[in-house]
Amino acid sequence: MKITHFITDEKFIDNTIHMFEGIAELENRYVIIHDSGEPFQLLTSPLVEKIDTDEVRRIISTPSLQDVIVIHNLLSLPCEYIKQIDHDISVVWLSWGFDIYNNTYPQFPLVKLKSTIKPKSYPLRYRLRKIHIQYRYFRKKLLHPQREKRQDFIDAIHRVDYFSGVIPAEYDFMRQQPFFRAQGIAYNYPSRKEMYTQEEVSNFVRDESSPCIQVGHNGTDWGNHIDTFYRLKKIQLDGKKIIAPLNYGGNPLYREIVIRKGKELFGDQFMPLTTFLPVTEYFAMIKSITVAIYNFERQAAFGNIKFNLWNGTKVFLPEDSINYRFLLDNGIKVFSIERQLTQEEIDTPLTVDEVLSNREIISKYSSFNAVQERARKSFLFIQSQR
Repeated sequence: MKITHFITDEKFIDNTIHMFEGIAELENRYVIIHDSGEPFQLLTSPLVEKIDTDEVRRIISTPSLQDVIVIHNLLSLPCEYIKQIDHDISVVWLSWGFDIYNNTYPQFPLVKLKSTIKPKSYPLRYRLRKIHIQYRYFRKKLLHPQREKRQDFIDAIHRVDYFSGVIPAEYDFMRQQPFFRAQGIAYNYPSRKEMYTQEEVSNFVRDESSPCIQVGHNGTDWGNHIDTFYRLKKIQLDGKKIIAPLNYGGNPLYREIVIRKGKELFGDQFMPLTTFLPVTEYFAMIKSITVAIYNFERQAAFGNIKFNLWNGTKVFLPEDSINYRFLLDNGIKVFSIERQLTQEEIDTPLTVDEVLSNREIISKYSSFNAVQERARKSFLFIQSQR
C-alpha cells in the first residue's frame, strides 16, 4: 500500500519516519509544504521532500500516486486542500490535540472543555488583555465573517475517512460532531527505539541527588501555572526546586507573568526554563523530578507524562482531566490535584513496586515495537477496507 504523509517540522517526526520505514507492507513518501528556502529546524531525515502548492494539487488529485494520504495534524495540509482530495484516496488524520482543542476563528474547537482556565491563573493585567483579544475576535467575526473558510474547515473534517487522537477518548468526543464520519483507528507517535523497552522495565534507579517539582510543560495559559503555584505555596517544600518549562507555546506576556509570580512566591527555588536545552541535559534534569503537576483538563503533554512516570515521578492531574481518566483506566498510578496534592504525598515517593508496575504498562503501550505493530495493524485494516 502506497502512503503519502503530510508532515510538519517537529522533533518526533524523525522517529515516526523510522517507524513507518520498518513496516514492510507500506511504501511511504514524506512531504512538507515548504515554499521558503529556510532549512528545517528539527527534521533531519533525508527522506523528507519539500514541495510547493503545485505539487500538493498534483498529489491530492492523482490516486495513482498513493492509496492513502496521512495528515499529521491539521496544519500539515490546509483545509481547502483536504476537502479536494480525490475520493479514490483514503484520508487518515492523526490528531496532535491542538487541532481539535485550539482551533481559532474562522475554525472552531471540535472538542469543547468546560474549565480550561482555573480562577487564580489570570492576574488583572492578563485578564484585561484577554478581554481586548475577545473584543477583537468578535469585531473580526462581525466585520469579516469568513463563512467560506469556516465551511472549508467543516468540509475537510467531513472528508476524513480514518481518525486517531492521542488517546481513544478523543475519537468518542469527535463523534459528537454531526459532520465527522471517520472510522477510528489505533495510532500513537513513537518515542526513540531505546525508550520504554521491556528489557529496561526493572532497571529502575531513583535519582535523589536534587529533587525537583515540575509545573506544566509549556508556556500556554491553559497550563494554569499560577493556580498551581498557590497550591504549592501551602506545602512545605523543604528546599525543592520548582521547574516550569516555558520554552515553547503561549505568548511573552503570559510567560513574563508566570516568571514574576514564581519568583515572588518561591524566590531562588523557582527555575523557569525559557530556552531549549540539549537533549542529554534535558533528560538528566527530568530524571531529578520527583513530582510533576499538569493542571489542565484537555489531553496534552502525554509524552512528557509517560517519561515522568517511567522515571518514578509522582504525576498529579485534575480529576476532570482526560489524561487522568485514561491513565487510571489503564492501571497506571497517578494522583488527583484536588484530593491528593498534600504535604504527605509530596514527601512520599512512589514505591519501587509502583514504579515498576507503571513501567510495565507503559512498555506494553508505548515501546517503539508496540507502537509500530499497532500502526501496522491499523494501516492493514485500512487496506482491507479499500
